[in-house]
Amino acid sequence: MAKEMKAVIRAEVDPSGVVKGVARANQELKKLNESSARTAMASGISAAFNVGQVAFNAIRQATALMNDRVDELTRMATTWDLDAANAQTQALIQKYQDEQTIAKAVAPGVIQAIQAQSAASRSEAQRIAADPTISAGIAAAGQATAAAGGLRNATIDQTLTGAAGIADILTVLRDIASKMGRPF
Repeated sequence: MAKEMKAVIRAEVDPSGVVKGVARANQELKKLNESSARTAMASGISAAFNVGQVAFNAIRQATALMNDRVDELTRMATTWDLDAANAQTQALIQKYQDEQTIAKAVAPGVIQAIQAQSAASRSEAQRIAADPTISAGIAAAGQATAAAGGLRNATIDQTLTGAAGIADILTVLRDIASKMGRPF
Protein backbone atom coordinates (compact mmCIF):
# COMPACT_ATOMS: atom_id res chain seq x y z
CA MET A 1 0.00 0.00 0.00
CA ALA A 2 1.33 3.34 -1.05
CA LYS A 3 1.82 5.98 1.49
CA GLU A 4 0.86 9.52 0.75
CA MET A 5 3.39 12.20 1.20
CA LYS A 6 2.49 15.80 1.64
CA ALA A 7 4.70 18.82 1.41
CA VAL A 8 4.03 22.30 2.58
CA ILE A 9 5.67 25.23 0.81
CA ARG A 10 5.89 28.47 2.61
CA ALA A 11 6.66 31.59 0.64
CA GLU A 12 7.31 35.05 1.86
CA VAL A 13 6.88 37.97 -0.47
CA ASP A 14 8.64 41.27 -0.09
CA PRO A 15 5.93 43.88 -0.79
CA SER A 16 8.45 46.49 -1.96
CA GLY A 17 9.34 44.27 -4.95
CA VAL A 18 5.67 43.90 -5.85
CA VAL A 19 5.20 47.67 -5.72
CA LYS A 20 8.22 48.23 -7.96
CA GLY A 21 6.96 45.58 -10.39
CA VAL A 22 3.51 47.19 -10.57
CA ALA A 23 5.10 50.61 -11.13
CA ARG A 24 7.27 49.21 -13.92
CA ALA A 25 4.26 47.49 -15.50
CA ASN A 26 2.35 50.79 -15.38
CA GLN A 27 5.25 52.58 -17.10
CA GLU A 28 5.34 49.97 -19.86
CA LEU A 29 1.55 50.24 -20.31
CA LYS A 30 1.89 54.02 -20.58
CA LYS A 31 4.55 53.61 -23.30
CA LEU A 32 2.33 51.11 -25.09
CA ASN A 33 -0.63 53.51 -24.96
CA GLU A 34 1.53 56.36 -26.35
CA SER A 35 2.76 54.10 -29.14
CA SER A 36 -0.80 53.03 -29.91
CA ALA A 37 -1.89 56.67 -30.08
CA ARG A 38 0.93 57.48 -32.53
CA THR A 39 0.05 54.44 -34.63
CA ALA A 40 -3.62 55.43 -34.66
CA MET A 41 -2.71 58.96 -35.73
CA ALA A 42 -0.43 57.65 -38.49
CA SER A 43 -3.19 55.32 -39.64
CA GLY A 44 -5.63 58.23 -39.74
CA ILE A 45 -3.22 60.35 -41.75
CA SER A 46 -2.56 57.45 -44.11
CA ALA A 47 -6.30 56.86 -44.57
CA ALA A 48 -6.88 60.57 -45.24
CA PHE A 49 -4.04 60.57 -47.77
CA ASN A 50 -5.54 57.52 -49.50
CA VAL A 51 -8.96 59.18 -49.68
CA GLY A 52 -7.35 62.33 -51.08
CA GLN A 53 -5.47 60.30 -53.65
CA VAL A 54 -8.66 58.52 -54.75
CA ALA A 55 -10.43 61.86 -55.04
CA PHE A 56 -7.53 63.35 -56.99
CA ASN A 57 -7.52 60.39 -59.40
CA ALA A 58 -11.28 60.71 -59.91
CA ILE A 59 -10.93 64.44 -60.66
CA ARG A 60 -8.01 63.74 -63.02
CA GLN A 61 -10.02 61.11 -64.90
CA ALA A 62 -13.06 63.40 -65.14
CA THR A 63 -10.85 66.22 -66.42
CA ALA A 64 -9.27 63.92 -69.00
CA LEU A 65 -12.71 62.83 -70.20
CA MET A 66 -13.82 66.47 -70.50
CA ASN A 67 -10.65 67.38 -72.41
CA ASP A 68 -11.18 64.46 -74.78
CA ARG A 69 -14.76 65.57 -75.42
CA VAL A 70 -13.74 69.20 -75.97
CA ASP A 71 -11.03 68.05 -78.40
CA GLU A 72 -13.55 65.93 -80.26
CA LEU A 73 -16.07 68.78 -80.51
CA THR A 74 -13.34 71.21 -81.56
CA ARG A 75 -12.21 68.84 -84.30
CA MET A 76 -15.79 68.55 -85.57
CA ALA A 77 -16.33 72.31 -85.47
CA THR A 78 -13.06 73.14 -87.23
CA THR A 79 -13.76 70.47 -89.87
CA TRP A 80 -17.35 71.42 -90.72
CA ASP A 81 -17.72 75.10 -89.76
CA LEU A 82 -15.90 77.69 -91.86
CA ASP A 83 -15.73 80.32 -89.08
CA ALA A 84 -14.27 77.79 -86.62
CA ALA A 85 -11.73 76.62 -89.23
CA ASN A 86 -10.74 80.25 -89.91
CA ALA A 87 -10.37 80.91 -86.16
CA GLN A 88 -8.14 77.85 -85.84
CA THR A 89 -6.03 78.98 -88.81
CA GLN A 90 -5.68 82.48 -87.32
CA ALA A 91 -4.67 80.96 -83.95
CA LEU A 92 -2.06 78.79 -85.68
CA ILE A 93 -0.66 81.81 -87.54
CA GLN A 94 -0.49 83.74 -84.25
CA LYS A 95 1.25 80.79 -82.58
CA TYR A 96 3.91 80.74 -85.33
CA GLN A 97 4.39 84.50 -84.97
CA ASP A 98 4.75 84.13 -81.19
CA GLU A 99 7.33 81.37 -81.68
CA GLN A 100 9.26 83.62 -84.09
CA THR A 101 9.23 86.42 -81.50
CA ILE A 102 10.53 84.03 -78.84
CA ALA A 103 13.16 82.63 -81.24
CA LYS A 104 14.49 86.15 -81.98
CA ALA A 105 14.66 86.92 -78.27
CA VAL A 106 16.55 83.77 -77.25
CA ALA A 107 18.66 83.30 -80.41
CA PRO A 108 21.77 85.09 -79.02
CA GLY A 109 21.82 82.80 -75.98
CA VAL A 110 21.24 79.71 -78.09
CA ILE A 111 24.04 80.74 -80.44
CA GLN A 112 26.42 81.21 -77.50
CA ALA A 113 25.45 77.81 -76.06
CA ILE A 114 26.02 76.07 -79.40
CA GLN A 115 29.37 77.80 -79.84
CA ALA A 116 30.42 76.83 -76.29
CA GLN A 117 29.49 73.18 -76.93
CA SER A 118 31.40 73.23 -80.22
CA ALA A 119 34.46 74.79 -78.54
CA ALA A 120 34.35 72.17 -75.76
CA SER A 121 34.13 69.38 -78.34
CA ARG A 122 37.01 70.85 -80.34
CA SER A 123 39.09 71.22 -77.15
CA GLU A 124 38.46 67.62 -76.17
CA ALA A 125 39.38 66.41 -79.67
CA GLN A 126 42.65 68.37 -79.56
CA ARG A 127 43.46 67.08 -76.06
CA ILE A 128 42.87 63.45 -77.08
CA ALA A 129 44.79 63.85 -80.36
CA ALA A 130 47.78 65.36 -78.51
CA ASP A 131 47.97 62.56 -75.89
CA PRO A 132 49.30 59.27 -77.34
CA THR A 133 48.88 57.52 -73.97
CA ILE A 134 45.09 57.53 -74.41
CA SER A 135 45.41 55.35 -77.51
CA ALA A 136 47.82 53.04 -75.71
CA GLY A 137 45.46 52.90 -72.73
CA ILE A 138 42.57 51.90 -74.98
CA ALA A 139 44.71 49.17 -76.53
CA ALA A 140 45.76 47.92 -73.07
CA ALA A 141 42.18 47.92 -71.84
CA GLY A 142 41.10 45.95 -74.91
CA GLN A 143 43.91 43.45 -74.39
CA ALA A 144 43.05 43.08 -70.70
CA THR A 145 39.39 42.51 -71.56
CA ALA A 146 40.31 39.91 -74.15
CA ALA A 147 42.69 38.18 -71.73
CA ALA A 148 40.07 38.18 -68.99
CA GLY A 149 37.53 36.73 -71.42
CA GLY A 150 40.01 34.05 -72.48
CA LEU A 151 40.84 33.23 -68.86
CA ARG A 152 37.15 33.07 -68.02
CA ASN A 153 36.48 30.75 -70.97
CA ALA A 154 39.44 28.53 -70.04
CA THR A 155 38.16 28.28 -66.46
CA ILE A 156 34.69 27.36 -67.67
CA ASP A 157 36.17 24.79 -70.06
CA GLN A 158 38.16 23.23 -67.21
CA THR A 159 35.03 23.13 -65.08
CA LEU A 160 33.16 21.41 -67.89
CA THR A 161 36.00 18.91 -68.28
CA GLY A 162 35.91 18.27 -64.53
CA ALA A 163 32.14 17.85 -64.68
CA ALA A 164 32.56 15.26 -67.44
CA GLY A 165 35.08 13.42 -65.23
CA ILE A 166 32.62 13.49 -62.33
CA ALA A 167 29.93 12.14 -64.64
CA ASP A 168 32.27 9.26 -65.59
CA ILE A 169 32.89 8.48 -61.92
CA LEU A 170 29.16 8.51 -61.21
CA THR A 171 28.57 6.13 -64.11
CA VAL A 172 31.15 3.67 -62.73
CA LEU A 173 29.63 3.91 -59.25
CA ARG A 174 26.15 3.29 -60.64
CA ASP A 175 27.40 0.24 -62.52
CA ILE A 176 29.01 -1.16 -59.37
CA ALA A 177 25.89 -0.43 -57.33
CA SER A 178 23.60 -2.10 -59.87
CA LYS A 179 25.82 -5.19 -59.88
CA MET A 180 25.52 -5.30 -56.12
CA GLY A 181 21.76 -4.98 -56.35
CA ARG A 182 21.64 -1.53 -54.88
CA PRO A 183 20.56 1.44 -56.91
CA PHE A 184 22.84 4.42 -56.52
